[in-house]
Amino acid sequence: VTEWRIDGLRAESRLTVEADEPTPALLGWHPWFRSTIDRERATWSLTGDLAVREGAFATGEWEPWVDGSRRVDDAFHVPDGRVTVTWGARALTIRNSDPWFVIFDEREEAFCIEPQDGPPNVFDTPLRGDPPVARPGVPRTMTTTWEWS
Repeated sequence: VTEWRIDGLRAESRLTVEADEPTPALLGWHPWFRSTIDRERATWSLTGDLAVREGAFATGEWEPWVDGSRRVDDAFHVPDGRVTVTWGARALTIRNSDPWFVIFDEREEAFCIEPQDGPPNVFDTPLRGDPPVARPGVPRTMTTTWEWS
């Protein structure tokens, strides 16, 4: 089930998976953003840890993230569930009910910030907590708020 509530410069999205038997349910959004708006280059920031990976998959180890230290295509554990993107005076704050994001900023023209309810490959390499599973009577729900200022 997908629900959206929009009020001015704020939108809230809610994803819910219900199941009749235990079912893996990794939820998330995959939005892309322009790297430049009105000649202002985007920057993004968060407070959290970067999942160390070998090849395409996380190893289970973590390292503290330093904003702007390099380009990424990686999973992040963000305890406050918030990533902020700025283009000059414009800012978009993405708040997620779960502390997980995947960020891809390796292209010049666009980047992706993906709020999720667990890190990629969580079912093969447990990373901080139990894998997201929907159970009978216990659905998986992820709520994300998108707010411009």
